Amino acid sequence: MTSPSRPSDSNPSLEQVNQYSNLELSAIIKQRPEVINHIVNELMQSKHNITKFPQLTAKVIQAISTEDALRSEGSEKLFQILKINSFLGLDKNAMLSEAIKNENLILAAKLIEMGATIDPHLPVTDVTKLVESTLDSGMIKLFEACLDYFLEYHPEVFKTEETEPGIFEFAFNNPNLSDCKLIIKSDENGQREVWINRKLLSLPRGGISRFDHSKLTGTEMEIYHENPDILIELLRFSYDGTVSIDRSNVEQLLHAAYEYKVAGLKKQCEQWIINNLTVADITPEHLLELSDSCSSEPLRSYANTLLNR
Repeated sequence: MTSPSRPSDSNPSLEQVNQYSNLELSAIIKQRPEVINHIVNELMQSKHNITKFPQLTAKVIQAISTEDALRSEGSEKLFQILKINSFLGLDKNAMLSEAIKNENLILAAKLIEMGATIDPHLPVTDVTKLVESTLDSGMIKLFEACLDYFLEYHPEVFKTEETEPGIFEFAFNNPNLSDCKLIIKSDENGQREVWINRKLLSLPRGGISRFDHSKLTGTEMEIYHENPDILIELLRFSYDGTVSIDRSNVEQLLHAAYEYKVAGLKKQCEQWIINNLTVADITPEHLLELSDSCSSEPLRSYANTLLNR
């Protein structure tokens, strides 16, 4: 297979660009690393003004950053090429948009590391797919760039639990997408470990506080809680909004939700108590104590209702 030659026109036609790109992709498919090396070396030579070939350069970089190409000889130069293109003015953000549309995680992650930002005009569905793709990849910077995109350009997805992308549950306790290992210790209930992402916990949920992450300041932390399982449930709720409330855990969940400012869970615990407990289950006096310790007006009102019956 003959190595393709660079189009001589300073502004190559789309047909020329596509032909060059197809040859490159064909080389990858046929596992011909010498052709990839030829193109990579051409792009690395300073005598070529690659800014004259933006379409061509972007397509070739897109092609050689596939997983197949990255396993081939000479592919280590890809990231050097990206840096050269960055200095010469190639639009990193535009290349990132193409990488996201083509679900090219490797290229997208490297461009994020180089300072590219996600285009606010990209469809939410494209970025949601990108998040799903990062779940097992360990590309935490790419994952957090997607979180920034949602928060800055599409905060409406956090206004209700129904509109929030149903993807964060898969990130819970996922060391690949976490920046803090939390060791929860207790005197009587042993200890538990859980991985969390502090940026995700800083996002609102249903328009209100998801979790008070200000208490979490290190990459590995030990904290005390009388029941580690309760705190695990609290963190799980902060990711995906699911929780199992019953008489045995509702008061502990309520206290933990108040302590860590998980407003959505606090509201659910209050509502569960009001809907399920009567004077046969809990005294009005104890309800008043709960309302004071957890700053709960709904419980205070319910306790007064029971006292006046």
